[in-house]
Amino acid sequence: MVWLTRISASTGYFIRIMVPMLLAGAGAGRLNSPLAATILADVPPKEAGGASGALQTVAVSRSYSAAADMQLEDSVEPRDSSCLSW
Repeated sequence: MVWLTRISASTGYFIRIMVPMLLAGAGAGRLNSPLAATILADVPPKEAGGASGALQTVAVSRSYSAAADMQLEDSVEPRDSSCLSW
């Protein structure tokens, strides 16, 4: 994801955007399933549905809070200060 911080208006799509996104997606895909299985391994079968729902709720809310944090950070201090010509 650090690779994506180097994006500018003139950035080429394939090398600077598509490749990092594919790598991040492949890494998340290989990590999320075993991680969820490990977390839910000790949950009794009767409570597995609720635990799985809680796990997904936490994962989704974490994604939304990260996106909101990035938006808030950009609104407070722009990343590219060259647009400020005082």
